[in-house]
Amino acid sequence: MGLLPESAYIGVWTNHNKGPVLGSTLTVPSSTGTILIAILALIVGWTGSHLFDLVCFAIHQLRSSSNSQDGLYHQQQALLRSRLSDTTLLYRFLKVGFAWRSHTRAPLGRTLPFFLVALVNIAFFVVAGAFSSKVTSIDREIIGRGKCGMLAGLATLKPFPDWTPQDWLTGDVIFSAAYIAFRKESAYARSCYGNYLETENEQCTVFTTPLIASRKDVRAACPFPEDICSGSAVEFDTGRMNSNKHFGMNARPENQIGMRKVMTCAPFPLEDYSTPWTLEQKPGLEAYMPLMVPNDTYKYYYLGTSLDYGTSLKNSINQTMANESSFLPIAELNRTDADVTLLLLNKKVGYTGQVNDPWFTATVQRTSGVGIPEVWFSNESYSGIGCTEQYQFCNGNTCTALDGLFTYSFQNPPDIGYNAAQAATYNLLIQFANYMRIENIYRFLQNEILLASQVVYGSFGISTPLEDSHWITEMENLHNISLTGLQFCPVAYAAPGNVPIRDGFNLHDFIVPETDPEKLKLCNNQRFRSPKYSSFSILGLAIIVAVSLVIILLNLSLQRVVGWVQTRGRRGWKRLEWIEDDVLQLQRMAFEGRGKGPWKGKTDEVPVTQRFGAELRRGRGGRDGEYRVLGLSQNQSLEPLNREQSRDSIFYTNR
Repeated sequence: MGLLPESAYIGVWTNHNKGPVLGSTLTVPSSTGTILIAILALIVGWTGSHLFDLVCFAIHQLRSSSNSQDGLYHQQQALLRSRLSDTTLLYRFLKVGFAWRSHTRAPLGRTLPFFLVALVNIAFFVVAGAFSSKVTSIDREIIGRGKCGMLAGLATLKPFPDWTPQDWLTGDVIFSAAYIAFRKESAYARSCYGNYLETENEQCTVFTTPLIASRKDVRAACPFPEDICSGSAVEFDTGRMNSNKHFGMNARPENQIGMRKVMTCAPFPLEDYSTPWTLEQKPGLEAYMPLMVPNDTYKYYYLGTSLDYGTSLKNSINQTMANESSFLPIAELNRTDADVTLLLLNKKVGYTGQVNDPWFTATVQRTSGVGIPEVWFSNESYSGIGCTEQYQFCNGNTCTALDGLFTYSFQNPPDIGYNAAQAATYNLLIQFANYMRIENIYRFLQNEILLASQVVYGSFGISTPLEDSHWITEMENLHNISLTGLQFCPVAYAAPGNVPIRDGFNLHDFIVPETDPEKLKLCNNQRFRSPKYSSFSILGLAIIVAVSLVIILLNLSLQRVVGWVQTRGRRGWKRLEWIEDDVLQLQRMAFEGRGKGPWKGKTDEVPVTQRFGAELRRGRGGRDGEYRVLGLSQNQSLEPLNREQSRDSIFYTNR
């Protein structure tokens, strides 16, 4: 989304949505994050090899015996001592088990436990390596950095004829930026609120909370007198939204505030408030129809007093702040505890099937203006829906009553015990809520707010039929756009992207930098998500490093400690077996068996020859056969087997 931050804070910060411990976070560029994830995977893999060494040592020592054992036992002990990788050891154990299947008792059954241990270790650390980044990653949540502030407003609300060139330039920027923002918010609401769980596309991961879920009641009470509504109303209630969790305004719990929005809408019989068709041309009509046709007929709808010409679609605030709107509705459509918006639908579209939706009704069939037969039209010129919007602000469990937005002061917070940080948060949220009222959404998007527009066949004015409750879908989309805007505004305020508005002018040129200390703190702690950066849990990193160090140090020291204890107890043979099963000791014994030596360090980790620089030569097979494997003294030599002798025979002879 182009108006969102382009840069972020690099370093350590606290995500207060997770608390001071779990929320301790490190943010780095995504390229650095990729390297860090790779390093973590290597550490996990390295730790896995050390842990497997510990497991093999434990098994080796537990099954070590001073009694005589068969060859399978000794080969298994040698493999446990070999420090092979889990995958190699798994293969070797399997191979040993099959090799001994006709030479000793139950070789496969005795090998299976070792096979399973290796297999479990492989599976565990494959998963651990894959999810090491998940343990440390925090969904790319970052702190935005940019030019904090609001767009420069017009100096005065003077009439358009009195605007100076600078006023027009500023107005052009404000309106262009607002239109861009509203379109992006509308696109986000349509893509992410309705289908987020199914799509999970990249666009829907911008905010710390992808969507704000609302309770929908399709049988709500009419927001006006019962006889006004045409059937049941629909109500959307956000419940209590949290400034930190839902809007990403990162702050300690004592500096957070709550906010709630309730929107209730219902169709009403607009024709009950219209005149019959007449030739009368009332004052102000020329503002909407400058080229009036002689002898044409007109119909007038009266829904309240308007300061504009005719009856325009306007938002009306409660009576105590009537000057906030150019339209004051009639008594039966007015509310003193809510903001009222009347939406009038000009029903020019035809449908390829009958439509029974109360707002889009089309029950008259005739040929369309472009010659398409059997098209369904409405017998009404307009139809109406009335909506109310109510807001509530909270400090902990202390809340205001649900009321219209302009009942609240935009400068002074309600008397519910806000501290300075909370007051600054309130001041911003009430402005953002004002931006995202239905009136402002409609003012900039006009017909773009209608989902039904997406199924109209271009300029033909023909549409596919709509469901009987499509008006509820339209109202839900409006509500979702307003919530998307509430998520979008704090991020765009804290660090807006510097998008071009028109040639030579960018958005940052018209932002008034924030100077309020509390609001600057909010700017410097605004959370959102970006694929350009990676965030890691300090706790997760610490756990991985600490556990890895413990396992590695334990593996490097445990064998020595256990060996020291064994040599001073009655289990020295366990230490001796562990030493002699080592590959270097086995090699030493093989050389000694061939008369190559003498050696020293027979109980050490590394045996060496007694003679300095002694050269050792492996036995070679002769032309008449291969050498026997003999237990010989130093001065004895190897004799070749005759061809007539079995290769499986081993002879112990002295020359």
